[in-house]
Amino acid sequence: MHSLRNAQAIDHFLVHAPDPEVRALINERLADLAEFDDFELSDLVNFYVAEPGDLLTDLEHQLGFELSFEARPWDAFQCHATWCELTYVLSDDGFGVVIYIPINLMLTFGLQPLIEAASPCCDRSPNS
Repeated sequence: MHSLRNAQAIDHFLVHAPDPEVRALINERLADLAEFDDFELSDLVNFYVAEPGDLLTDLEHQLGFELSFEARPWDAFQCHATWCELTYVLSDDGFGVVIYIPINLMLTFGLQPLIEAASPCCDRSPNS
């Protein structure tokens, strides 16, 4: 799992990440935050990118909360071509985390119901 908690870590990841979709998604979120350039990026957002071999418990440990809508409702959940993007705003000042999980890993984590609830068009079977 990649924990991107400051501008340097994010920049490094964007240069070295092999997946063009996740790079594009992170760049979109960075563009959304561009108007807040008088703040340190680490004061606005942390990104987490799961990868094969990660365990759901590891991700939840990094986050400090269970990854379920019942335990902590997300503020946004969107499925893309091969990635799911979950956004949580954690404080009144707008600080949040954005989590990227490959759709096939969502299935491995047993989070298929989250995919179906968030976006019926993103229904993926284990064989897709």
